[in-house]
Amino acid sequence: MVYFSYKQHLKRVGRATIVIYRVSYIVGDDSSPGVIRSQDHPPQVGDVVQLYEMSFVIVDVAEIMPPKNDESFLIVTLELCQAAAK
Repeated sequence: MVYFSYKQHLKRVGRATIVIYRVSYIVGDDSSPGVIRSQDHPPQVGDVVQLYEMSFVIVDVAEIMPPKNDESFLIVTLELCQAAAK
């Protein structure tokens, strides 16, 4: 899948706008339920996110569908952060 950066998305939209990222977070081992969030910045592999008072590291980011207007739809795979697991 192709992931478009914020600048690439602005070129495709053709105007200056705020991109809203609709992000579906999924835990790879099903140890925790996922969540859908709207955010103003794209998730990056290696980032740490907080869900349900637990820390997870992002291991994969993929585009669900091409950006539409000022929205981008992404799916993110997470793993439990080892530092938090200890």
